[in-house]
Amino acid sequence: MAWLGGVGEADDEMWRLARKVARRVYAVVASRRKGIAPYFQPAQRRGRFHCDSTPATSNRRLVDLLCHRRIQGHRHYIICGTTLCRPLIQSVAPQSKPRLSPQLPHRAQLRNPAPQITAWASPSTNKAFPNATGQDHSYIRSTSHRSSPSPLPSLAMTTRVASHAGSWYADSKSKLSGQLDDWLDAVPPQTIPIGTASARQGPVSIPAQGARAIIAPHAGYAYSGPAAAWAYKSMDWSNAKRIFLLGPSHHYYLTGAATTSHGYYATPLGALKIDTQLTNEIAKEWGLERMNQDVDEAEHSLEMHLPYIYKMLSLNFKPDQPWPLLVPIMVGNTSPSTEQKLGSLLSPHLPDPSNLFIISSDFCHWGSRFRYTYYQAPNHSPQILRSSSSVPKSYPIHESIAAVDKQSMDAVESGSHNEFLKQVEETGNTVCGRHPIGVLMAAVEACEGLEGGAGMFRFVRYERSSLVESLRDSSVSYCSAFAVF
Repeated sequence: MAWLGGVGEADDEMWRLARKVARRVYAVVASRRKGIAPYFQPAQRRGRFHCDSTPATSNRRLVDLLCHRRIQGHRHYIICGTTLCRPLIQSVAPQSKPRLSPQLPHRAQLRNPAPQITAWASPSTNKAFPNATGQDHSYIRSTSHRSSPSPLPSLAMTTRVASHAGSWYADSKSKLSGQLDDWLDAVPPQTIPIGTASARQGPVSIPAQGARAIIAPHAGYAYSGPAAAWAYKSMDWSNAKRIFLLGPSHHYYLTGAATTSHGYYATPLGALKIDTQLTNEIAKEWGLERMNQDVDEAEHSLEMHLPYIYKMLSLNFKPDQPWPLLVPIMVGNTSPSTEQKLGSLLSPHLPDPSNLFIISSDFCHWGSRFRYTYYQAPNHSPQILRSSSSVPKSYPIHESIAAVDKQSMDAVESGSHNEFLKQVEETGNTVCGRHPIGVLMAAVEACEGLEGGAGMFRFVRYERSSLVESLRDSSVSYCSAFAVF
């Protein structure tokens, strides 16, 4: 057990610094969901923090941790006060300061001033995030709003900055645009789907006529950018007027869903306009929460799709044409019944040919750092690996991972929401976007205006960050799929 900030009370200088930089860091809330556990935990008294897996840390080190952040690929280095999520972190080290995109104005020019923020630790309850569960954490609160985070005052006047630009993907407009072009150009005009059922139907053309829904990954572009291009190039953008973007919540715990409090989402390529009228309507009718500034900017599952969306719109619409509006929805740790409820609310929007649907999801997160070491050899019972010596050389771990992902893809292609839930439950596959996927599958089942076979996904691409050979390794899987309506 190592103490951060010295033994006993943290000094006044450290706390002044914490208050000063609190505006620039994210509020990260850990929960007891499978695969998520607190990394740093506050002690009962203000200013005393301990860490369960790092060596003794000096005040200078803590200052560095408070002042700097870096997000690289699917590894998330982030701290607010002293809260981190272990599964997303392999190591913590001081990194260079994040850079704002040179194409974007400073955030002070983009949105209204936020209320003064201070850092504080709550020994028993989460006052800033009343829906959060789990052990005690360090949080951020507003001194002018002592209840849950309130939305920004004006939807039409505020812009969410590209908070992951320069780390998860390039913040240079020319470099980012060139990368997206290269990955899109690498997608062939025709391919054979990889799902068991869809493969039997033969080759499909890319783009697919009438494809209005896709599943695409959301890791750092160095890992998932090429795979995501398959989904984006498969989509039919010709009649688009509105884009529903559904992604999971990685940091903010909620059992329902939330939408944005902003009027625009910025990217290094340009800004995307939010359909504020519809987000207002569904927030009221669906009972959605509003993401505040910290929650919105901390979540990467939505942001990682924005450059691709902007690129595809720029390729399919002229600058003087009205571009489709964005409807971002962050889906929490939903129960099957909640997914069915949200699906029934979403279903009336499916038959409209001008509506597109983008589901943000990575697939299997395998490794001890993700607390998922499921392994099943052919004709054997599944097991949780404790040692690499129990793995047959004829069937390496990465083959088992691919088999589990294939089962998940087949379950999605079945079109049965219950079948997908059953497969994920049986294997424990760590599909981080399983809840957004479940919402759309439930919506397709609830929609009465669709013809037979509409809304059935076909997977066209499967990649992994690495090929796992032992328990020391880890990997994340990236899949791309489309559905025709």
